[in-house]
Amino acid sequence: AEGNDALAGKGRARLVPNGDRQAWVIPNGGSYADESLVSPYIGAASKGNLVLTVQHRYSFEASEVNIPAEAGGGRRMAYFDGGVVEVSTDGRTWKDVGATVAGYGVTLEEDPQNPLSKRQAFGGKSKGYDQGEIETLRLDLGSAYAGQTLRVRFRVGADGGVGAPGWEIREVSVEGTATKPFPSRAPVNAACGSVTSTPPPPAPPVDVPPPAPTDGETPAPQDPPKD
Repeated sequence: AEGNDALAGKGRARLVPNGDRQAWVIPNGGSYADESLVSPYIGAASKGNLVLTVQHRYSFEASEVNIPAEAGGGRRMAYFDGGVVEVSTDGRTWKDVGATVAGYGVTLEEDPQNPLSKRQAFGGKSKGYDQGEIETLRLDLGSAYAGQTLRVRFRVGADGGVGAPGWEIREVSVEGTATKPFPSRAPVNAACGSVTSTPPPPAPPVDVPPPAPTDGETPAPQDPPKD
């Protein structure tokens, strides 16, 4: 995957062989889970739109269930597990951008222990999944993040029932950045726990003058100024 040396997985996200290349997979296990694949720090340009393009496919737990007789009876599709795309500018608070930018198409079933309970999400199978087809997801975030540093994560939430293959991320590219978020395009064979991204450099230290001595105290000696 393009720039996968800068993607970091939380939980069981892992790199898998994909022909002569590789792809990230966020699994949809058969137990409660909150797992994600997080981008490196992305510095958006001060002008223009920030656009992410992702080559992906997915298969999440879904099945037909009975509709209660008092609700009219019959059958309907129920989506139990799924994936969302979220953005954060501080690394702590995440905002879902996929519902408005990508259009998920399904709403997950209610389950208090599923972190994505009752949320819109990618669910079921992507188009042509069983035939090995890959979809192109274009996320145009507009200019809302102009001049800011942000991260994007692909997040999977699951209930405690049956699992499925999960979410496969093959290619990730970004337009409208001040710098290149992905340093290279190269295969990576390391486990996801050893794949990290580099945060922005810390602010330079600020010289703080020593406190003034109180009555009866002798000022502590100070180092001589350096040339």
